[in-house]
Amino acid sequence: MKKSFFALLLAAVLPAANAASATERDVQSSALAAKQARLESAQAQMETELARLAADLARIEAFIAAQEARSGMGENERIAALEARISKLEKRLAKSNSYNPNRVYVCSVKPFQKLFEASGKNEWEARRAVRTACNAETSAMFCEDSAIRCEKYE
Repeated sequence: MKKSFFALLLAAVLPAANAASATERDVQSSALAAKQARLESAQAQMETELARLAADLARIEAFIAAQEARSGMGENERIAALEARISKLEKRLAKSNSYNPNRVYVCSVKPFQKLFEASGKNEWEARRAVRTACNAETSAMFCEDSAIRCEKYE
């Protein structure tokens, strides 16, 4: 029995085509295996990061719980304690006489016949203001601190 030209051609081409397709499958299979390995590695890294974050969260929650236990009071009690401390400080301040909103210092200097006056909430502020006014119109040697007189009014 004679083989036809077509059968001979198929017999010659099919093994080569089968070999080429087998090679392509091997390349694709290798590429898929490499991609799977990369994905598994990324998944392992994500799981490690997730475990680290969970541990951090547990530490933070434990810290907050310890702080709340250490304070021994809720927010309302803490606010009440702070308000009581503020009230005590205000009373101490009023008794110490160091704070008087009505207190005024008046300072003056009189080089020659011209009088310069200024006032302020404290002596330093009043002295500075009178010195500035005096220096604006006369020589600085006539506006020295030793020449400035200040009085306190309650």
